[in-house]
This record gives sequence, C-alpha cells and structure tokens, in this order.
Amino acid sequence: MEFSNTIFIFGFFPIILLTYFLTPTIHRNKVLFFSNLILYAWVEPILVFLLLFIMCTDFISGIYINKFKDKPTNKNIVFWSTIAINIITFVVFKYSLINFSNISNIFTKSLIPFGLSIYILQGLSYVIDLYLKKVRVQTNFINFGVYMAFFPQLVCGPILRYSDMRIELENREESTNKIFTGYGVFIKGLAKKIFFADSFFNFWVSIKNLNNDYTSILSSWIGIICFMLAIYFYFSAYSDMSRGIAKIFGFELPINFNYPYMSKSIAEFSRRFNISLINWYKTYIFTPLGSQFNNKTIISFRLLLIWFLIGLWYGNSLNYILWGISLGVIILIENLFLSKILTKLPKIIQHIYTLLILLFSFVIFAFSSFGDIMNFYSNMFTGIFVDKSFLAINYLQQILPIIILGSICCTNIGNNLMKKVEDNKPNVIKWVRISIDLLLTVFCYIYIIAQNFSQYGSLPLFNFI
Repeated sequence: MEFSNTIFIFGFFPIILLTYFLTPTIHRNKVLFFSNLILYAWVEPILVFLLLFIMCTDFISGIYINKFKDKPTNKNIVFWSTIAINIITFVVFKYSLINFSNISNIFTKSLIPFGLSIYILQGLSYVIDLYLKKVRVQTNFINFGVYMAFFPQLVCGPILRYSDMRIELENREESTNKIFTGYGVFIKGLAKKIFFADSFFNFWVSIKNLNNDYTSILSSWIGIICFMLAIYFYFSAYSDMSRGIAKIFGFELPINFNYPYMSKSIAEFSRRFNISLINWYKTYIFTPLGSQFNNKTIISFRLLLIWFLIGLWYGNSLNYILWGISLGVIILIENLFLSKILTKLPKIIQHIYTLLILLFSFVIFAFSSFGDIMNFYSNMFTGIFVDKSFLAINYLQQILPIIILGSICCTNIGNNLMKKVEDNKPNVIKWVRISIDLLLTVFCYIYIIAQNFSQYGSLPLFNFI
C-alpha cells in the first residue's frame, strides 16, 4: 500500500489518527504497534508473520544478551546466532525464494520490498549496539515492535538506530504545532510523489518501451533524465511523507535525502542520497573493518565493499551491484586524486560533472540486462538526433515544463528564499506556508479522487469498505 493510495489516504490514516489521539497517552504505543501489523498484513498477510518472527527473535535475543553480559561465551552464542538468523532471512526472502525486491518495480501499486530491508537492518543495529553496550536492553515488547516496524518507514525508511528512537518511544510530546508542521511536510511529499515522481516515471516507461527504430538520441536523453528525476522524487517524496507522519505522532525522523543532485562530486552525493542507509553501512561495516589502519588498500577495499552492499540492498540483479561498484570506484578515484582537480574548477563544472556521472550510472540502475544497458548507451550517442515520427519532439514539448520545474525543486532555492523572507517578515511566510499546504491538499486530494473515479468509478471510501 502506497502512501498515495486512496485506501491509505481516506481510510487507514484517518482511522489510525483518530484512534491514536482518542487513546490515553500510556496506551498510544499499542495503537501504533497494532497499526503496524494491520498495515503489513493488509499488504501481504504472510509477511506479517515474517515481521513478527524477526521482531521476536531480536527482542528475545536482546533479553538474553543482557542476561549473559557477564558470561562472554553464552553472550557470543546468542549474538552470532541472532546475526545469522537475520542475515539468512534477509538473503532467502530478498534474493532467493521470493523475488519482491527489484527497485525497478518501486513505482507499482504494491509495496516493495514490504519493509524487509528496513526492519532487518534496524533489528541488527539494536542487537549490535546492545552487544557493544551502547544501548540499554528494551524489555517492553510493544515499544520494541514500534521501533522495528514503524509504518511511516515502511517504504523507504529512513533506517533508524535504536538509540535514535529510544527516548521518544518512552516519552514524547504530541502538540498542535507538531501536527500542523508534520502535515505540511507530509502533503509536500505527497505532491512530489503524484505530480513529479509518477509523471517522470510514466514518461520514462513510454520511452523505455519504444522500439529501437524510434529511440533517437533526443528521446534517450529525455528518458534517462526523466528516470533520474523520478528516482529522486520517489525517494524524497516518501522520505518527506515518513517524516511528516512521524512528526504528527511526536517522533522526529532525520532527513534522508538532502538535495543530492546539488552535489559537486560523487563523494558528496553519497553523503546526501539515502543518508541513513549509507550511515548504517559506515557504522556497522566500514568502521569495524580495520578503522585503525590508514593503509590505502584497506580503505579502498572497505569503500568498494560498502558500495557493493549498497547496490545489493537495492535489488537482486547484477545491474544494481554494478551500479553500486561503479559509483564506489568513482568515489575512490575522487579520494585518490580527482577531488584535488575538481575543487579548482568552477562550481558549475563540478555540478555538471556530477550530474553526468549520475545520469550514466542510472542507465545501469534502470536495466537488468547488460545488453539493454549497452543498447541504451548506444542510443544516447549514435543514430539520428530525432526520429522520423518526431516522437521525441512531442515528448519534449509535453515534459519540458515539468523537467524545468522539477529541476528547480531538486534544489534548495525555494527553501533559502523562504528563509530570507522569513527573517524579515515571519508572519508573511507563516501564512504563505499555510496557503501552500492548503492548495497542495486541495490539488492532491482532487487528483487522487479523480484517479480513483477513472479507475474504479467510485469514491475511495467505498473501495476501502
């Protein structure tokens, strides 16, 4: 179930909000816990048992790791057994028995990968931090369950460490200000999803499915630009929606996508794109693997391993691994010598360099077949500029205004402008923000209802019932 789904917008979300705020504070985590399970079960009933299995495994293991803190042998047995169970479950369900993880399908109606990649990593971080005595054991299963499967993180995270959420699980404050601020973040994310991400992806699919005879140089470039923008807006949208929903419930989630296309190098891009995932790998893999050594070979190995795992996290096809390793190699080259050259160049050249590298890398990301990847590269640089049917021109006329607007929204220009005005006229900006949120609410809900009517011929509530 997507957050832009009519059942979620007009059914699940209002019901959970009403139930949550009518429930006494002491029992509100129970509402969130059972809401998590209901949403997982709604998506795919069998997966809720997988979630509960991992949740119970990590919770019980945590109890015993704490119990055996003075018995190293027993503690190690429990710890390594838990790590093995998590990793085996992750590998079996994501890469072998059930193929529901391909990132190429993230724009479809079903939720993929149903949170598996999120809650496995969160469970591992809790167990590892507990083993290293960085956190205290959680003895309340409901609180632990909310951390493991908090539904706003269901699609794209961010991936949290237990220490990030521990205090708010036990003592947080909900307020009218947080509700309105959170809703503002949510509705902006929803607008990104339905107006930008879906539009760009639909154009990309249209161009991707063209016969090679109609795939000109122009249409190829339009297509991959649309795909690149779709990737950002999809992940950024869900990150905003997650943060907004969480804030309404009193939780503060970190920013997960910090204008990555404004980067001036691929290394900087890696610090702005899916921040929580990269930080997780740095914390639990990069640092433990010989952080005390300054040997360039060891550092290079760790860097490439991290990007191999990042590619593997996105999907089980070789192209994702190739995508991850290729970016890792470029970051390695930048670290060794290229960054010294880049910093001497004008900023605009640094931005162009980064965007071109990312554009070419997303061709690898977009196709599972090596032959398709090479064909698309060929189409980008060979053949006629515009096909005889002028299909590319038609695409360009339709998508160009959205590309321009989307490109602006990929930057922090709007936020910086609002902040400058806010410093001088805070009340004006306050009402501007409220007006924007109201307009986006009207446009988004009208669009969603219209889409529902065109597909089902009825109101969203009837489909929910």
